[in-house]
Amino acid sequence: KQSVQLLAEKGLSERECSEVKREMVASFMLELDSTRSIAQVIATMMRYDLGRDYLEKRAKLFESVRCEDIQNATRQM
Repeated sequence: KQSVQLLAEKGLSERECSEVKREMVASFMLELDSTRSIAQVIATMMRYDLGRDYLEKRAKLFESVRCEDIQNATRQM
């Protein structure tokens, strides 16, 4: 919670924002390291009707988030 408060006050630089988005995409892919984790992702995709191409679209969705959007979200917490 303290980190979120600091982020809301200080904000993110463009570089930090890009790094956070890149880390989110990369860490998700690294978590797909077992049959169980893959099955859980597929089940979630089916449950929320995300489509077969969700894994391909996911990275693009993260890239489309603006730093301003992240900062606005932290201010609302």
